[in-house]
Amino acid sequence: MPTAGTHAQARKRVQRAYKLKCTGRTWTEIADTLGYSGPGSACKAVTTWLAKQPPEKLADARHYAAGSYRLVLTQLWDLTKTAKDAGKINDAVTALKAIAEVQDKHNRLLGIAPTAATEVTVNVGAGSAAAIIEQAEQQLLALAAAHPAPAQLAPLPILDAEIIEP
Repeated sequence: MPTAGTHAQARKRVQRAYKLKCTGRTWTEIADTLGYSGPGSACKAVTTWLAKQPPEKLADARHYAAGSYRLVLTQLWDLTKTAKDAGKINDAVTALKAIAEVQDKHNRLLGIAPTAATEVTVNVGAGSAAAIIEQAEQQLLALAAAHPAPAQLAPLPILDAEIIEP
């Protein structure tokens, strides 16, 4: 029977394997680095370990992601300052562009990304009000499908319509 130390070591190894996989390493690289018998063994160890973890709640995942974005932004600001102080203006501009991209992702995560108003005009000759509403609904649904908001990350879009009788 394995000792408690063996379990602790195995747990640390599988956690390291998971972290390596999260950084884009292949299962073969992970197996070679951590001494698994092969890529399938490393994959199975991580899969089994993950199945035992409690499920992540959406609100928690959002908080962790927001925290990660803040850490990345802090590092990018430091890189920008270092590049600027060293007179490397192109590097500073590149870091500033990265800051803008990360900030945009952070804002989208929090549902505070700016939205653009969309106006749909429906002209139906002598059609009935019900036909006009039906056509407008179809066009709006098509528009919404073309520009979907991330599920449960942004507030629902506001739909406003009016019928103007001639």
